[in-house]
Amino acid sequence: MADSDPAWVVKYREAGFFVRDFVPFRMYTNVATQEGGTVLGYWISWFENPDGILQKFSPAEMEIVEDDVLTWGITNQLEARHGVERLNRYEEAEYRERLKSVSLAELRRQRGLWQELQNRSPLRTPNLGLELEYAPLRMLSNEIQEKIADSIQSVQPQEAAAKSKRHKRRTAKKPSWTKTKSEFCRFIHDEYNAHHDQYMSLRDATFKIFPKYKFSDKAWTVHDCYELVKKV
Repeated sequence: MADSDPAWVVKYREAGFFVRDFVPFRMYTNVATQEGGTVLGYWISWFENPDGILQKFSPAEMEIVEDDVLTWGITNQLEARHGVERLNRYEEAEYRERLKSVSLAELRRQRGLWQELQNRSPLRTPNLGLELEYAPLRMLSNEIQEKIADSIQSVQPQEAAAKSKRHKRRTAKKPSWTKTKSEFCRFIHDEYNAHHDQYMSLRDATFKIFPKYKFSDKAWTVHDCYELVKKV
């Protein structure tokens, strides 16, 4: 449980509604003003039941709305509708923040829960009954895309650095061998005898040392060199 969880999340988490890494979300459906000007709100939420299915629940009665979210009184239906919209924008912003601490795998799992709910019991408009999408389904998809993009961006500099390092190794200026080919072959023998732990055989030493130098005879290959090494 995060220290920044709102009171309603803490309350229902302690009551056993929200377990493991499930990210709670609630949606307001109605608001009204009681005597004295206190604004009350009615909301619904969902929790993951033991069968891995999202199940709807709501408080027994309307609850007091936080003062910093909705500060005006509700006197008519239009104000009530605007109040519900404002509260739900606030709840969506809070939900997005809670999603940021969730792993990519868990985000995908929870999106699957909301997709199943969307298929089974989609939201509908009060009057016309038009199908709506649950807000968490949209926000989970957005967060998943952002996390994937962030992971790609973090990997790209590492890949670029590794590619640059490989390129530098390939294009590093090689020293020129100015002595004879025979002397180079004796040099390979000396290196092999001095560093047995680095080479499996004289052939291995030849094939590892030869590419590190440039030779005036451009046609001279490592295979030609090894044939001469064997004779020295």
